[in-house]
Amino acid sequence: LQGDQQRLASVQRDIDIAHLEVEGRQQRLLRDPDSDVRDQLKAVEAQLQRFDSRLKAQTVDLIAAEEMPNALHALLAQGKRLTMVDMKSVAPVALLPGEQGVNLYRHEIRMQLIGGYSDVYQYLRGLEQLPRHFYWHQFDYQVEEWPHAKVSLSVYTLSSSKEFIRG
Repeated sequence: LQGDQQRLASVQRDIDIAHLEVEGRQQRLLRDPDSDVRDQLKAVEAQLQRFDSRLKAQTVDLIAAEEMPNALHALLAQGKRLTMVDMKSVAPVALLPGEQGVNLYRHEIRMQLIGGYSDVYQYLRGLEQLPRHFYWHQFDYQVEEWPHAKVSLSVYTLSSSKEFIRG
């Protein structure tokens, strides 16, 4: 009887252990096997959104090639009281060295204008207040016959596209 009771207790322990194993396996089956991967994916997507936000904040001044005609029109509309003598576009210049998949390009326009000092001043102020940014440099102001002057001006903008004007 004692031997049977010991075997019964041993079998009962084996049954209890088997129940615990079954319960553990059922708990593992209830758990989503992809939850870790989903969590990693959410973290990567959040990081990507942060990078996108930072990139947008840093490229706010960039003018896309398809927007260039409208931006150029806005630039020329600023000089209503100036006379355009000459305008040339310069080939785009890559700002980052080497052949890269993504680069920034400087698109330059050289203009010669004739007008009075206040007209030129207002033109440059208007140029700086455009919603899309043009930067100006190489400014040469020569009075030929007062009050009119001949102004040589180079303006440029930045773009992620090598193509200058499209549309």
